[in-house]
Amino acid sequence: MARSIVILFLTVVLSGCVASVNKVGPDLALRKECKSILLMPMDIELSSLTAGGVLEPNAEWTTMAGQYVEEALKGKFADKNISLLGACRTFSHQYVLA
Repeated sequence: MARSIVILFLTVVLSGCVASVNKVGPDLALRKECKSILLMPMDIELSSLTAGGVLEPNAEWTTMAGQYVEEALKGKFADKNISLLGACRTFSHQYVLA
């Protein structure tokens, strides 16, 4: 009885160690004609920390950080011949390709 409980326990515990298999169907594979990625607006905010522990947003840093991230992504995907499409948020919260 105790032996079967130990075997059952080990089976349950060791079953979590099995590697999961991720399979991609033929419809989900990256097709050769897909050469662009839509980049949604990023939520980046850089702040400075005051002596009192208050975070003060810095608009200049935030703007520059957004530009740097976008340039880095474009450079990364340019190596793979993939173009990035930017999406600009309008005031009506609809996304428009820029």
